[in-house]
Amino acid sequence: MEQTRLNKELDRKATIENVRSFFKFSADTPSGFERLVASAGSSMSDLKSPLWSDMPKAHSVFNDQAEKRFDRRQELEACYNAIHAIPLKLRRLFIFYYLDNDYHEKQWTDVADWYGMSRKQTSSHMDKAMLYFADSFQGERDFHIYCSANHNQQHHD
Repeated sequence: MEQTRLNKELDRKATIENVRSFFKFSADTPSGFERLVASAGSSMSDLKSPLWSDMPKAHSVFNDQAEKRFDRRQELEACYNAIHAIPLKLRRLFIFYYLDNDYHEKQWTDVADWYGMSRKQTSSHMDKAMLYFADSFQGERDFHIYCSANHNQQHHD
């Protein structure tokens, strides 16, 4: 299966949007990531802890609910690892906007201003961060979106 994925052309824009939609939040709706954090029995403040290893570990005997929570914890750990695989400069932007934005008060322009970059530069860096996240995520889902055969033919004609 991995070989099949490697042979497909990545739709960069769609992949970026897929990752963005997972982390995107609004004032009245938590993001998919925030929902994963909650369903794993954690909180966004836990993610800011320097050591994630302090998080409670699951027991070896499961009931259905504990097993689901364990699966969600593994998925959350896959997110954490993927975020930490993003190069530092890009990861700082990503974390500043998506994880350190507790009350969703930071706007996109705040990120650009904070880092002294233009909005275009900030957007380009964030797009790269999203692609790094998709490439390094090792959880249940694949954040990559691949071009269809018709899309490839249109670009090669």
